[in-house]
Amino acid sequence: MLVHLVLAVLISGGLPAFAQSERPDDAVISPYLLRVQRTTPGNTICILLRRDGQFHMETSHGDRTKVLEGSLPSSELLKVQRMLDSDGLPRLSQDKPGSPKTTRVSEILQISIFRTDHWQNLIFIDDNGRRRVPRSLGPLLNWLGSLERQPHHQLNEEESKNNCQSPKKIELKKRP
Repeated sequence: MLVHLVLAVLISGGLPAFAQSERPDDAVISPYLLRVQRTTPGNTICILLRRDGQFHMETSHGDRTKVLEGSLPSSELLKVQRMLDSDGLPRLSQDKPGSPKTTRVSEILQISIFRTDHWQNLIFIDDNGRRRVPRSLGPLLNWLGSLERQPHHQLNEEESKNNCQSPKKIELKKRP
């Protein structure tokens, strides 16, 4: 099942639609700071963090999903921004990830960070125990694991689950 997910991610071009564009329109600055998705067999956690500290978090285990929303205290938001701007993370890049060398994938980590005028998109795949996640991401992954301890409220799964995608504004255009 996870191999199919990996292939779907690779075929679809990688990351969610909001992170696809490299350069947003000059008039539009993203209200989002970060999107992280970590997928392991049977479990998925994703987080969408706004620049003002509001977050949306979904944790899926099998067919059940827990949806939390909250707001980080300014000190915690500052801590996250420092993590994103330190330890060489802004310069971290990668070629488009290749297909896993084995059929046993134990983790897929997708990270999108908004950098002033573009999205920094990273995908790491751990196949058969060969960890490809750089050490510089350790503090961010630790923070990801601790986010559930931040002030939040739990939402109804059916009404609020969106795979941590940013809301899309629908605009109709006149056509000839």
